[in-house]
Amino acid sequence: MRVLAGIGIAVFVLAIPLVLITSAVRITINTPLLYSYGFAANEIPRTTGIENKELISAARQIRDYFNNDNQFLNVRVSVSGILRALYNDREIRHMEDVKRLVRGVYGIQIIAILYLTGFGAISLAAAPGRYPRELFRLFRWGAVLTLALVILAGLASLLNFNQVFYNFHIISFDNDLWQLDPSRDYLIAMFPQQFFFLATVAIALGVIIAATALFSIASFSLSKGGKKEVKRGKDSSPTERLSQDSGATAQERAAQSGRSVGAEKSAGWGLAAYFILEILMLVLGPVIISRWSRKKTT
Repeated sequence: MRVLAGIGIAVFVLAIPLVLITSAVRITINTPLLYSYGFAANEIPRTTGIENKELISAARQIRDYFNNDNQFLNVRVSVSGILRALYNDREIRHMEDVKRLVRGVYGIQIIAILYLTGFGAISLAAAPGRYPRELFRLFRWGAVLTLALVILAGLASLLNFNQVFYNFHIISFDNDLWQLDPSRDYLIAMFPQQFFFLATVAIALGVIIAATALFSIASFSLSKGGKKEVKRGKDSSPTERLSQDSGATAQERAAQSGRSVGAEKSAGWGLAAYFILEILMLVLGPVIISRWSRKKTT
């Protein structure tokens, strides 16, 4: 039981960077400013021959595609005054893979948030005197872990983003549909590697800001709580504390100790049971989401 509770706490800490990173990815993907700035910074209207307003329209249709139930992407824009479908079959099939990846990020975000919420609620209900401060400590550890991961990923990207970008595609996709030709494929012409470097920087900055804020809030809450405990100890005189200790009978002290041990055991069993339920959800959740998504797109 102690082992399961310990694993549950470790998963809680690991879920914090998952929530922060997937949330930053989701916000970045759905932020229009990323696309308008990315198109301007990389001179996409000049390299593609597509007007900027049509590129913005295409980006909006892509964002809609990530968030709707359509299986295939059908971007239609005006090119040289002719309204046409922008992407060819290979690009459309690749975007189907990209959508599956994006939806996976959404799913991980939801599961991680549910885990943090459920763990926190059960912890506070099982041991209300202990877990508020414990949760702040865990949040602080999660924030530190998040910052460490972002720093490592950032260093790798700065040193060799080409290799990081290549490895990401090798890991994320089981085909070569992502290997496109910018001379004939609009998708890669609109979204060159420099665009994804910009998106990576935006995601990293968002995660750093969120993790730093979380660390600051948790640290402030811990220091504030600690000062209150010290103040309560100082406000009571040594005579009062001695009389309180001596005034309690051996039976009362034993009962208090028993309640403390009982609360600890209840908290441990509650966390262990919750961890088992979360394992089932982590195993079955992706399967259910995958089947639901497949049903919606057929």
